[in-house]
Amino acid sequence: MKKLIILLVVVISSVMSSTAQVFYHRIDVTTGNLYSFVASNLISAGLNYISQDRLLDTSFGYTVYDSSYPGATIKMKDYSRTGITMRDLIADSSYGVKLGYQSFYPGVFNWGIYGSAHYKINRFKMEYSDLLMPQNIHRLQLGGGILLSFGSIDSAAKAVIEAGIRYNLPVRYKGSWGVDAGSVLEKGITNHYSIRFGGFGVLQGVGLFAEIPLYNLVKSNAIFPGLKFKPYTFGITYTIMPWN
Repeated sequence: MKKLIILLVVVISSVMSSTAQVFYHRIDVTTGNLYSFVASNLISAGLNYISQDRLLDTSFGYTVYDSSYPGATIKMKDYSRTGITMRDLIADSSYGVKLGYQSFYPGVFNWGIYGSAHYKINRFKMEYSDLLMPQNIHRLQLGGGILLSFGSIDSAAKAVIEAGIRYNLPVRYKGSWGVDAGSVLEKGITNHYSIRFGGFGVLQGVGLFAEIPLYNLVKSNAIFPGLKFKPYTFGITYTIMPWN
């Protein structure tokens, strides 16, 4: 993690020294609930319109739980993705910010780098031996990434590819696997990838993303020894850009 921070500082400093660069900034809101996705998109549309800037990115995400337990069958079940309780609205969600710099050259290729901080929530139910056991996981994700943009600055539509890494720190846990986050959850890295459209066309703000964990989220413990658990999140980014 220290090497990652040093690398980001060095690269950001070199980019800032360029004469053709701009400040990159985004607020990320990702939710797996239909109503909270619509609400966050309307809020982002209003704030983007007022600022005449792309301040917010809003996404709808779906988390797939890869899990196994020796000698038994377990399943992870979502809460309602169309529910209206607070638990349903935030059960599968992420909130964060990205800050960095990107180049702004007149050619067809530009690039950028950013640091990021996200707060991720996964709430679900584990089905085990005819029992449904609620699980509530909160993580802080610190990291960074690079941006590759293909298309001229004044293009109506251009492709933006993003690749990043996020170091996950346990913040809160409540459930049947153990007592607290420190005793239940591991620290580790997830990769984040996305491709979306930029420019000034009607496709601006549309994209796809995936978040891939590189570690087993759960520590070996006495309650569920040998439990394997990895949450993979896939989704679509759709942000209303009022000036299109």
